Amino acid sequence: MGQTQECLRVINRRGNVASAEGTAEQIEALEPLLHSRFTKVLWRGDSAFARQDVFDACERHGMYFAMVSPAQRNFEKLAEAVPQRNWRIFHSQPQLDRASGAGKARRKRTKNLRHQRARERGKRDLRLRRQWLAEIEYQPTRSKQAYRLIIRRQRIEESKQGELFEVWRYRYVLTNLPKSYSSEQAMRQTYRRCDQENVIEQLQSGVAAMRAPTGTLLANASLMACARIAHNLKAWLAQTVLPREVMRWHWKRFRYAYVYVAARVVKAARRTHVRVSDVQELR
Repeated sequence: MGQTQECLRVINRRGNVASAEGTAEQIEALEPLLHSRFTKVLWRGDSAFARQDVFDACERHGMYFAMVSPAQRNFEKLAEAVPQRNWRIFHSQPQLDRASGAGKARRKRTKNLRHQRARERGKRDLRLRRQWLAEIEYQPTRSKQAYRLIIRRQRIEESKQGELFEVWRYRYVLTNLPKSYSSEQAMRQTYRRCDQENVIEQLQSGVAAMRAPTGTLLANASLMACARIAHNLKAWLAQTVLPREVMRWHWKRFRYAYVYVAARVVKAARRTHVRVSDVQELR
């Protein structure tokens, strides 16, 4: 979950199973839980999860989706047929209104040494110069209704062996978000899924959910379930008794701040004393 950093499902499967297989069934299983706590639910995913069964499961339960779509055969023709006046400039980061003082001013970028070294060595170097957004209505072949197809057109400068080329690329997003969400807002909502990579990384390195120490599928699945609860415990504590910023802490920092306790074991007069450090000293 994007707002609370909780992990709702971790499923241990065999290695030859596609990553998106069974997603629709999990959406069906999680629907009562989500709708009992939230009025609006948005599912995000990469191109592997842009499947019709996932779209249908979301539509059946009144949930939204915003998925990066793989390039279909007719997508490029549809993009090229969009009138030029319908393309709008898109900024990956929202532009700040510095005149009114809204937001926080971005710090000045330092010189990109990677691009400089790539050009000096005659290697292939890509630079995104500008991008535009356009939107059309699109109905997939196996779908009974049309969705919003948001197209992102990118102009990229390619430097290779001292020569400069211009490359045009297209990226596609399928969503059923209402028209109250502009194309820019829908695009940014879609790519907020990248933040979930941090949750996956913490499940791997923080609570060791993916190490699979046993030799059986069910035993490893039990370990992953316990690790998921341990990971969610940090989010629950942050929402109830701890500062909200703790929700985004890495597990290592959380352990040092709230799990590990500094103490000293002292033996004197045939007795063993455990002296816990003062709270102010721990801070």
